[in-house]
Amino acid sequence: MSATDERRATDLVELVEEDGSACGSTDVIDAHTHGKRHRAYSVMLFDGHGNVLIQKRAADKTRFAGIWGPSCCGHPAPGEDLVAQARLHCHEELGISGIEPRDVGAVSYRLTDPTSDYVEAEYDHVLIAFYHGTPDPHPDEIDEIRWVPVDELARELDDPPQGVTYGEWLRPVFDVAVPAAEKAGLLHVNATRAHDPHQQNVYAYYQFKTSDKINTEAGADDYVHSHFALIPYNPTVLEVEDEEARQKAILRELHRMENHQCDDLIDLMPPLPPTSRVVDAACGRGGTGFRVWERFGCTVHGVDFSEQRIAFANAIAERRGISDHVQFFHANVEATGLVEHSYDVVFINEAAVHVPDLTKLFAETARLLKPGGHLVFAEWIADSFTSKKSPEVTAINNNYYTALPSRGEVLTWLLDNRLVPLHVTDRRLDVLPYWELRSHCDHRTGVEKPFLTAFATGAMNYVMCTAVYQPDHIATR
Repeated sequence: MSATDERRATDLVELVEEDGSACGSTDVIDAHTHGKRHRAYSVMLFDGHGNVLIQKRAADKTRFAGIWGPSCCGHPAPGEDLVAQARLHCHEELGISGIEPRDVGAVSYRLTDPTSDYVEAEYDHVLIAFYHGTPDPHPDEIDEIRWVPVDELARELDDPPQGVTYGEWLRPVFDVAVPAAEKAGLLHVNATRAHDPHQQNVYAYYQFKTSDKINTEAGADDYVHSHFALIPYNPTVLEVEDEEARQKAILRELHRMENHQCDDLIDLMPPLPPTSRVVDAACGRGGTGFRVWERFGCTVHGVDFSEQRIAFANAIAERRGISDHVQFFHANVEATGLVEHSYDVVFINEAAVHVPDLTKLFAETARLLKPGGHLVFAEWIADSFTSKKSPEVTAINNNYYTALPSRGEVLTWLLDNRLVPLHVTDRRLDVLPYWELRSHCDHRTGVEKPFLTAFATGAMNYVMCTAVYQPDHIATR
């Protein structure tokens, strides 16, 4: 028995009726010794390029050792959120974070392990998610992983290669997961606005990021953000006794803090009359753009290459009755197609790190700005060329498909594009409370610790900057 299996032996699982309704609980050993039907989940990860991740269970696993199965399997604790549990288990077992599993159906089976005689009588929820990266499997759980083309796995499940044994539950899980993944666009990315493989991965990450309550659940104000925050949190939210109520309070507090960050960024903009024109570059779901409109009443054009985020933002603009003034376009921030030298401000709220070539982004910014126009941005970047290679920065890059530039590189690229900094401040310590509070959230992804360490040690900066476009400026190094 592996150390992990031994530790989990007394964990509770939820017993269920034939239709999946809960009917009690028992521990892991009892459920599998006596074949009691219980709730389980199987996660299937798709990389957007036609491949699915499967794993070979470790040789000392208690049940079905050495058998190939889905990307990740587990049992939710009674009454716990299935998706949140699956996300955390993928982090523990595969060393990955940032995924957004979605429940697409369930299968039932009763299987006996011929070696141990343990019985898997499971009502198994099938979850799918996008992931394109390099897992770091836990050796207590997994002996081997494999990205395999979906069509190839379908053939092998019918006729396994010599020496390969697939778990009998993999076929029914596969048969539910693959059609759902195809319908969701997880099999093959249609990244028409992505210009290179890196951008395709970024596109796919955000295109399928639709159920992350930290970033996608709108508050009563309709703002949705995908960024951090810079103020202390109200500690009373952690004192709420009821677990469900406490989690809702944490999400509300994170949302309040994120709104405040928008205001801090907008404070760096010059006074803008209603006749001004502003670009929200890589606008996401438009949260910051809407707050710019509310502050100044000016025209706001957002661009993003995720169709679902653009549709989301435009729907809110329609509902608010401001779509004549606030519009969002499906475009790449490196080549927006917007009219040159016609904007007073371009702002970027924690999105530049997702662009593989910042020189192209800053060149497009300069093309859009009127002479004397302002670039305003907030960004998390590496402190130096050396810190770009730190374990924390590496973990963050792997999670978000970023390639964090150093502070010196950002300054150089700004000047190369005639964007002259007027105001630069590092607010890395102000970001710490946000990540501390996120660590208490059920929807945490595991990336919270690297952020806390990187900001606390200074390996990363959190820069807020205003630069002015001066086309006649001569860059000096």
